[in-house]
Amino acid sequence: MSLTKKIAYNTFVQFNGKIISTIIGVVIVGLITRHLGQAGYGQYTTVLAFVQFFAVIVDLGLYLVLIQEISDPQVDEKQAVSNIFTIKLISALFFFVLAPIVVLAFPYAAIVKQGVILMSASFFLFTLAQVLVALFQKHLNMDRIIGAEVVGRLAFLVTVVLVVVFNKGLLFVILGNVVFNIIYFGIIFFLARGYTKFSFGFEFVYWKKVWHRAWPIALTSLLTLVYFKADTVILSIYQSESHVGIYGATYKVLEIIGTFPHMFLGLILPILTTAYVTKNIDRFKRIYQKVFDFFLIITIPLIVGTMLLADRIMVLIAGEEFLASGGVLKILIWATAIIFFASLFGYIILAIDRQKKMIPYYVITAGISLILYFWLIPKYSYWAAAGATLFVEALYMIFAYLISYKYSKVGIHLKIFFKVLLASLLMGLFIYLFFFLHVIILLILAVIIYLVFLYLFKGINKEILRELKAPR
Repeated sequence: MSLTKKIAYNTFVQFNGKIISTIIGVVIVGLITRHLGQAGYGQYTTVLAFVQFFAVIVDLGLYLVLIQEISDPQVDEKQAVSNIFTIKLISALFFFVLAPIVVLAFPYAAIVKQGVILMSASFFLFTLAQVLVALFQKHLNMDRIIGAEVVGRLAFLVTVVLVVVFNKGLLFVILGNVVFNIIYFGIIFFLARGYTKFSFGFEFVYWKKVWHRAWPIALTSLLTLVYFKADTVILSIYQSESHVGIYGATYKVLEIIGTFPHMFLGLILPILTTAYVTKNIDRFKRIYQKVFDFFLIITIPLIVGTMLLADRIMVLIAGEEFLASGGVLKILIWATAIIFFASLFGYIILAIDRQKKMIPYYVITAGISLILYFWLIPKYSYWAAAGATLFVEALYMIFAYLISYKYSKVGIHLKIFFKVLLASLLMGLFIYLFFFLHVIILLILAVIIYLVFLYLFKGINKEILRELKAPR
């Protein structure tokens, strides 16, 4: 299979697999929110946000470093995977033991602190699995990752259904998360050893080399976390569990959608890196522009549709008790769209190996976000959290684009923008006129209407469809 066909196949599988995984994830969220209610889901959100802080620290930038390392033909794949996996294992053990200790200093209910212990075990397995995903991305076998995720999520769904049936509480819901990650890690670990028989690696000279490449990514990831997750933690300190639940239900939608650009760009990063290193700038420009256009095609109708249907979407997902989340979603959907492009510009910076240049801007963004969160959240609760999140995501996107352009000298054009916008507005008109339909039917028809108009306006054409279509 040619490289182009492999990329097309992996994109096709990822896109469809992510749809399946997203549907399962949405059903899980719906069951949990309805079962736990605003306050209970607020506790669940607090546990997740707290442990995710440590999960990002644990990453240390190793996932992206491993992708870059094994993309180099001169690098010994077994050596790279063995050593980086060992570093990840040691750091994960340290920080996920630390998390349940640190949470004792926070003014949370006992059940939240107990939840942190369970969730730390879950994330320990997840972070180990994630670093191995680099192998599948290099070999363009992301269908296996999608399969593992879907199987794990189905197990999580079954666990949550049992929790609801037997009327169990928060800790049993978190146990479902543990089950998911046991299955996910087991599948990934077993399949990864099919590529290379990695083991523990303690080559400290190589560790030093890895750390030299990883620390800028680790630092920027940590600073990103400050403005991406600090809002939920600060909200949990100053506001009620119900407010955290309202915000958390909406934020979960953002997180589910926001995983797609990172998965997609993880496939593209080795190709972008190779094109830039080999000075094939025309190829670099072409891939960059196609990804940008693809993200426009996804995000503009996403914004238009959500602005019209946010309340109904949140009631459908989380239940009537979470109607207030609809207003928050109207703000956060803009932040979600921005994440697509911010991620793209960030990966361009990685491809040209200029991530150190972004560090001052990460510091500025993180500092501004903390000021906004501590200043506004005590007064305006989840509205402040959502508004501040949108602002800092936009600020980061601007910084990332400026740095990527400065050092790559490659820009992007907006030729497709107005075609996508017009198709999206016509889709919005359809939603407005047929608002009386059930929201699921309305969403399906709206997507069809959008794609038809986009095709008629030549926003997509037969050539692009052939490129994106998976080979049989």
